[in-house]
Amino acid sequence: DGRVSLCVEEKNRSWCSSSNANDQRAVTIECASDKTEPYAMNSKVYESLIKLCTDICKRNGKKKLLWLGSKSKALNYSPKSDEMVLTVHRWFANKSCPGDWLYSRLDDLAEKVTKNLSGATTSTPTTTTKKETLFRVQVGAYSVKNNADVQLKKVKAAGFDTYMVKVGGLYKIQVGVYSKKANAEAMQIIRQQKKLSDDDVWELYHVAEDYSEAVNVADKYPEKLKELQDAGKDPFVITKFDVSHHSQDIKDNFETLEGQTVTIAGRVMSKRVMGKASFCNVQDLKGNIQSYVARDSIGEESYKEFKKMDIGDIVGLKGEVFKTKTGEMSIHASEVTLLTKSLQILPEKFHGLTNTDIRYRQRYVDLIMNPEVKDTFIKRSQILKEIRKFLDGRGFMEVETPMLVSNAGGAAARPFETHYNALDEDVKLRISLELYLKRLIVGGLERVYEIGRVFRNEGVDTRHNPEFTLMELYQAYTDYEGMMELTESMFRYLAETVCGSAVLSYNGTVIDMSKPFERITMIDAVKKYAGVDFNEITSDEEAKKVADEHKVAYEPRHKKGDIINLFFEEFCEENMVQPTFVMDHPVEISPLTKRKPENPELVERFELFIYGREMCNAYSELNDPIDQRERFAAQEEAFAAGDEEANHTDEDFLNALEIGMPPTGGIGYGIDRLVMLLTDSQAIRDVLLFP
Repeated sequence: DGRVSLCVEEKNRSWCSSSNANDQRAVTIECASDKTEPYAMNSKVYESLIKLCTDICKRNGKKKLLWLGSKSKALNYSPKSDEMVLTVHRWFANKSCPGDWLYSRLDDLAEKVTKNLSGATTSTPTTTTKKETLFRVQVGAYSVKNNADVQLKKVKAAGFDTYMVKVGGLYKIQVGVYSKKANAEAMQIIRQQKKLSDDDVWELYHVAEDYSEAVNVADKYPEKLKELQDAGKDPFVITKFDVSHHSQDIKDNFETLEGQTVTIAGRVMSKRVMGKASFCNVQDLKGNIQSYVARDSIGEESYKEFKKMDIGDIVGLKGEVFKTKTGEMSIHASEVTLLTKSLQILPEKFHGLTNTDIRYRQRYVDLIMNPEVKDTFIKRSQILKEIRKFLDGRGFMEVETPMLVSNAGGAAARPFETHYNALDEDVKLRISLELYLKRLIVGGLERVYEIGRVFRNEGVDTRHNPEFTLMELYQAYTDYEGMMELTESMFRYLAETVCGSAVLSYNGTVIDMSKPFERITMIDAVKKYAGVDFNEITSDEEAKKVADEHKVAYEPRHKKGDIINLFFEEFCEENMVQPTFVMDHPVEISPLTKRKPENPELVERFELFIYGREMCNAYSELNDPIDQRERFAAQEEAFAAGDEEANHTDEDFLNALEIGMPPTGGIGYGIDRLVMLLTDSQAIRDVLLFP
């Protein structure tokens, strides 16, 4: 299943490097894993293993496969002519895994192979569908890792193969995994004789560490639900449960709430059943909290029902706030209500999956298992809230504009296309918010903004997603200088409000937004980092010659301004680590921007770069309808020459400009990249709930 590789190897010479034993005397099972806890093999894999061992023995003319209990015993044994011995080689991060599971079944494996060789049949269908229960002996479960480390050393010193696993918020110390309950109970007796545990918290319980075993365990969940329904206790008929507090509220206000009765609701993330009293850990929106559940407190019948509950079930708890002897804030339950029965088993090691696509596709499980993921999206919501608060404080009005448009303009990007059946008309999904918001400026709404989804039919990487969240704002009677002041103030405000400081860390790099942001023109940046001064270059031909000399690729249709931008992307962007406004772009790449009065080849535009990434794009907006028509014409020529991202003429927008738009500053922010920065997330999909 991608986690453990099992290789049955036929040894034609010696199965041990220290032995010169006869040929064909051993079957070796080689196990490899990078896991650090026991692995329970899928029953179908186990059956395949039996079949492979049987085939090897048959090919070598053997009638018997022997498991002698260890590799050393096999080494000293001289098999008869009709016998083969079985040994296991194990390579993995922790010697307790996965061989311990397999070791407990080697007698069974050898017996089944021998029966197959003698002509007897094994009950393959029964074994394949068997819902096998494994037993694991545990000593201690700790919320503080240091305490768990102390117990781990103590148990190891007593001679046990011991390992630690983290389940929910608890560190569990465990020894042994057994298919027979009697063997597990024998291990309990041994540990009692050695007096290993200070608190005598040892238990037997079902093992389900991985999806392969979980398939069998999950089969029982619908049966449990049916039992509840037959008993008239169907959790799905419950319509509400009154919650008085969240887990973190209780911890933050413990001194006030100690001894008081509270009600919480959440998902059971771990459970320790210990006779007449048990502990469970319940996770809700704000965190998790331990609950002490005793038979004498909730009643014998309710306690029996609690013991049958599973990890992943959603419960409501009522009880008194207290602190355990170990100092852990907890709830002494007086009532436990099953609110939702989980019919799937939760993966204990979900965070460790290397296939991150599973986390993105099943974000709901990711949110349950990884608190840091939930924190990221809570922070994203806070960022949006604070943006609105900041802009509302400056007199901006939030508006909504169409997503389906006949002419997708306002950015250099290819649109998605669809068909409007009712009108029998082809339409596009918007690629920006710009042109409709400017129409509102024409209409007299002097300060407007919109936060919305836009769609660009382009590539996907760590910084780009075809569907993303954009914020654009427009303010009448200001220019790009005013937009720089607003942007710098807003970014500093968001960092201080959401992160607690204007100095933050992103991917190990300190980003300082407390200082004034650096300002540099695009031409000066190219001169600084590429060593080319485009102020000295006067024609498109000269620009292309310089590009050839510096091995900068361009297209025949490109002009001087396009090549300046290509140089910037090639040599400059990655150097813009601290917040930097890059200003005064070439007119060729800025079709909606006002020209600089002193240099008509450039426009009043800036982009903010942080950590080498563009964070926003702003203009002194072009409000001259004649100039705008000429720019649209140039864009149409570029499209005809093969530029699929060029804008098309928007006659209604030109009509609005002819009515008259005041001098205006405008800006667009990629919300997803902003969230990446403020949450220290490395990929855009980490800040999208459902990428």
